Order: sequence, then C-alpha cells, then structure tokens
Amino acid sequence: MRALILVADAGRARLFASDGRTTPWTLLEQLEHPEVRSARDTLATDQPGRTQERMATGRRASMEPPTPLKRVEADKFAAVLADMLERAALGDEFERLVIVAPPRFLGSLRESLSESLMKRQQVVSIDKDLSTVPDVELPARISSELRDRDLPAH
Repeated sequence: MRALILVADAGRARLFASDGRTTPWTLLEQLEHPEVRSARDTLATDQPGRTQERMATGRRASMEPPTPLKRVEADKFAAVLADMLERAALGDEFERLVIVAPPRFLGSLRESLSESLMKRQQVVSIDKDLSTVPDVELPARISSELRDRDLPAH
C-alpha cells in the first residue's frame, strides 16, 4: 500500500512516500513558508473596528477583531499543502494519507482538505509537532503513534 506522510507545522512541511516495506521513507517534497515566522501579531491586533450604525442604546457596535497575521499566513500555507495533497489524490498517487501536525495547524489543514479526499482516501491524522524530528527518526516515531492508536502502520 502506497502511503503519503505529511509532517508539517505552520512554517515548514515535508512530504514522504512509503510503500510499507522500506525505510527510510522517500522524501518527495520539502516546503517552507517563512512568512509565518516573520508575521508579527502586533500588526493585526489593534482595536476592533466600529460600524457606522448605532444601536438602540446610542452606542456603536464593535466588529470582530481582525485575525492575527500569523494565523492568516498559517492558513495560507495549509491551503497550499491541501492543494498539493488534492492533486496527489486526483492522480491516484496514494492509498493512505498520514498527516502529522501540531493541533492548531492540523485543524487548518483539515479545513482546507476537500470532503471528497477525506471520504475517498484513508486519512489518519496525528496531532503532534514532529516538524523538527530528523527524517531518519520519523518512521519509528509515527509508527509508534499509529500503534498507540491501534492503527496499522502501513
């Protein structure tokens, strides 16, 4: 069974392929999104805007505070990664997808993936930050996580 394994955080990602028999995995792609590290939350965290309309009390209602720039950049990167995975799924390049990312970024990735990919492919997600773990250590770490969940490693 051919599997794709995406190990990512909001600023970097590595995509591996595994046939279930060989290790180390084959590194297919390595992506970086440095904008997330240079985004400063202070640039987008000013006071909430105000509407022009007045409420019955005579006060103006405040609007939602802006999304922090760091979050915006993380969502953009999640969309890029999701697009890459969608293209791989359309090309029948894998039967199983394992996504490993910190909880918040994993949520962004899940929101960016299409419902059809989630239904058509076997998708397993692990909410851990393994983005700094060396390539050679990842198969053992991820297989251990899958075993802990009683899921087959390949």
